[in-house]
Amino acid sequence: MWENSIKLVVVDLDGTLLSRDGILEPQVVGEFRKLRELGIRSIVATGRLTMAAREFAKSIGSDLPIIACNGALIESIDGRILYTTPLKKEVLVDVLNVLKLVPGFHPHFFTPYKMLALRMSEVLRFYMNYVKEEVMVARSLEEIFKERLILKVLLLAETSRLVDRFLPFIKNFLKGKAHVARSFPTYVEIVDPKANKGNALERLLTMLGYDLKSVLAFGDSENDIEIFKKVGFSVAVSNADPSLKKHATYVSRASFGDGVIEGLKLFLGQCS
Repeated sequence: MWENSIKLVVVDLDGTLLSRDGILEPQVVGEFRKLRELGIRSIVATGRLTMAAREFAKSIGSDLPIIACNGALIESIDGRILYTTPLKKEVLVDVLNVLKLVPGFHPHFFTPYKMLALRMSEVLRFYMNYVKEEVMVARSLEEIFKERLILKVLLLAETSRLVDRFLPFIKNFLKGKAHVARSFPTYVEIVDPKANKGNALERLLTMLGYDLKSVLAFGDSENDIEIFKKVGFSVAVSNADPSLKKHATYVSRASFGDGVIEGLKLFLGQCS
């Protein structure tokens, strides 16, 4: 059966492991404790910076490196940077140029250790409250461009309809220059073309000595597709984007963390 093939679980945070309000529920933590007892380890693969993901990883008992910034960063649980794929500065210019053509999007910029924005906004305040991390407002665009490593640009849209309308245009504008994916209904993530969760996982598993086919992955968004394409088994939670569900081995009936528990019970029945 499946449970004899699966050695590692890879899980996204927002929209997947965490509740709608960004909470890690006790029953989810309990299931991952059972995984550890079975000798099955776990990896967090997220769009967040490591600093906003580390405590969640530790809470589910993961001691393996975190895949952060949609695969643009691999960082050990104790904060050592193992790999980065930063955006080129000319691509950042292109991102700013495309934003002149689409209304209602607010960018902020991820370096390995901090997030920077050009100005404060209500959508940015909402994001900070959700991830429980501070975003610094830069004094100028030049201050941002002085950063040696900009790993990701996150566009916060004022409404999901703006993403529905303009995401195809943004993707086409940056085609070949950046990997563009929707994560939340109002979030658009921009990273280097080589940076995605699937490529990062493949690199990390080569370092750790795991086979991709022995991995069970969980996700909810377009930015999880590349992982689903590579691993042996995958579960899209019920609230997942339809584009991800097409690539899933199984689509759960339950949403968020409850969907993760459902998938664990299906593929690793003895853990529950």
